[in-house]
Amino acid sequence: MSSSAAQIAHAAVDEYSTFASLRLGRTVQSIVARLIRFWDSRNVNKNGEFMGITLLLLDEMDSVIHAFIPANRASHYRPSLKAGCIVRLERFEVARVAHMYKVTEHQFLIRFLPSTCLGEVHTDAPVIKSERFMMRRYDQLQVLANTNLELPDVVGEIRSVQGSDLSNDSATTRVVVRFLIEPNVTVYLTLWDEAASTFRGLLKSGDKSKDVLLVTTVNPKLFGGNLYLNSTQGTSVGAASSPAFTCVDTLEGIKRKEPVSIGELNAFISNSDEQTQEPDFLCKALVVGVNQENGWFCVELAVDDGKDSATFVVFDKEMTKLTGKEAAVLALDEDPNGEGDELPRCLEELAGKEFVFQIRVTPFNFTPNHRTFTVSTITECNTLETCGKEHDDNILPNREVEVTLAASSSGQSVLGNRTGVEYAEANPPEVKGAQKKRKLSSE
Repeated sequence: MSSSAAQIAHAAVDEYSTFASLRLGRTVQSIVARLIRFWDSRNVNKNGEFMGITLLLLDEMDSVIHAFIPANRASHYRPSLKAGCIVRLERFEVARVAHMYKVTEHQFLIRFLPSTCLGEVHTDAPVIKSERFMMRRYDQLQVLANTNLELPDVVGEIRSVQGSDLSNDSATTRVVVRFLIEPNVTVYLTLWDEAASTFRGLLKSGDKSKDVLLVTTVNPKLFGGNLYLNSTQGTSVGAASSPAFTCVDTLEGIKRKEPVSIGELNAFISNSDEQTQEPDFLCKALVVGVNQENGWFCVELAVDDGKDSATFVVFDKEMTKLTGKEAAVLALDEDPNGEGDELPRCLEELAGKEFVFQIRVTPFNFTPNHRTFTVSTITECNTLETCGKEHDDNILPNREVEVTLAASSSGQSVLGNRTGVEYAEANPPEVKGAQKKRKLSSE
């Protein structure tokens, strides 16, 4: 602790400002507050460049303000930072809070200057609560979703957990929690990095009765009608006691073929770990058209299961089993001169027919650029009936809530500042010209 900080630590605390009385600028002001917590802030757009330390401070009037220590002063003040202690802060700058990523409701923030003094108050400290949270209801979270205006706090009950290597509390890969935040309202809580590691530590204790979580500083995102609460750099995770929950470790992946809807297929993409999952699914769907935009040697089928739609890609090997002829042979049969724009009749006739598609989900499906699902096998519809209707225990249960994800094979990264998760995009635009003719493509 610096000498100036030491002097503050033993100084009287009878003259200071409350957060409500702070004035803009570099005026001579001092505050006494509890340091609730602090975290390193990084710029994800510059490879995680360290920007400084963010602090949350609580005063005796139950008001919260956030302070910021720039990177060039972080090493000087870090030894003096201790979460939970009461501190006195002097000679700082008061500025207006930016309109984005607010972590408190206060209109101002405190900026540390080279002359700022920080010290712990050991005697005659005011009575200050230990915590205060910026809680938001479900309807408020929906309004905040996709705006990046606030990073609120939430409390809820764990319904199920899915992630890789859940017993390893040093792992920082994504963990997805189905989270009950209000009666009959379940959302997805996605934890990354340190928050994911902390949560694994709670699981490692082996006490699954701790299923009520208090999660701070989350970034709400709406996708396909579902609400996702994504952890941020400032997220902390705490647990209380309650009934047990389902915990699914996906380190070994999913072993059997699962019958799913298109919506459930997209939900799996949204909620699974791309580094550990490569399962097969069986999906029953009606072919509504053939997309000729990329030619038909690699056949793109627009499919629909009655609720959702997607694009399935079938390569020549599987199409040959269906049509009885290879693509090159079909091309010659339809147009020996290779100059026509006719779609082979056997492909046109696929429209209106229903099949069971075996889909292999690969790491490609978890990238921002994936546009389709690849079909490994096509079979008659009665195959699905023999496979059973129940999900394997290794799939994050989705049947308890209505899956309203707009089904598509497209993917979009909404990580923001490494706080989010990759989701499948909304329904792809309708397959234009599915029945139109175009010149044969060899691509």
